[in-house]
Amino acid sequence: MTDLLQPSKRFENLFFVALILLFATPVLPQILKIAAIAFFVVVCLSEGIKNKPGFKWSFFLFNASLYIMYLLSVLYSQDMDYAFAKLEVAASLLVFPFSFAVVSKSLIDSVIEKIKYLFFAYIIAVLLVN
Repeated sequence: MTDLLQPSKRFENLFFVALILLFATPVLPQILKIAAIAFFVVVCLSEGIKNKPGFKWSFFLFNASLYIMYLLSVLYSQDMDYAFAKLEVAASLLVFPFSFAVVSKSLIDSVIEKIKYLFFAYIIAVLLVN
């Protein structure tokens, strides 16, 4: 029964590649940054649909709370154009907690074991930019 809850090696590899792309976004052009985020979200959603780990509401609400505050601040904003622009820019505060809330804990744990490679990708990307 526990084997059914384990992420497949394919999803584990796809999730890891998606995270490497996210960590390498400092060197990617804008269109590839969007593609990397979209790829990450699609991988997370497909893993969540396949394994059905359950949505982690407390994790999502805690991590998206700043975006929820932005959303509430729109109610008393005088400048609606600026308020909606701020919500658009801060959308990642909603997208990433949602993506991590749908994946299984075992998938996240398997990637945490390889965290040094993600940091290495980020450091290389930052050094290439500078």
